Amino acid sequence: MILGVDNFEYHLYQGLGVIRHYAQKNYPIITDIIAALTRLAGAVDEKHHDVIWGFASNTIDHIYTEFIFDIDRRLLLRNLYKLAEITGNIENYHYIEQHFKGYAQ
Repeated sequence: MILGVDNFEYHLYQGLGVIRHYAQKNYPIITDIIAALTRLAGAVDEKHHDVIWGFASNTIDHIYTEFIFDIDRRLLLRNLYKLAEITGNIENYHYIEQHFKGYAQ
């Protein structure tokens, strides 16, 4: 069998998209996804960094944030910062960080 889709973004979504979908309110799982993306970004060619950051950013954009425990917020942001460093998205990280400060509990 020959598959017509062989791009990084497709495989990233296939591997983590369903987990992300069902983890919308489960911050420890979202944090683990971000940590996995960080490890992945450190292991792959830099040409994939934009796709990885985009997936992470999109994940963060679509999680439930009406209430988040302080420890969950800190751990999530700590992992996201590491990913931002590797992928060159510190400026974008700061925008997300400001968004989450309004939900601190």
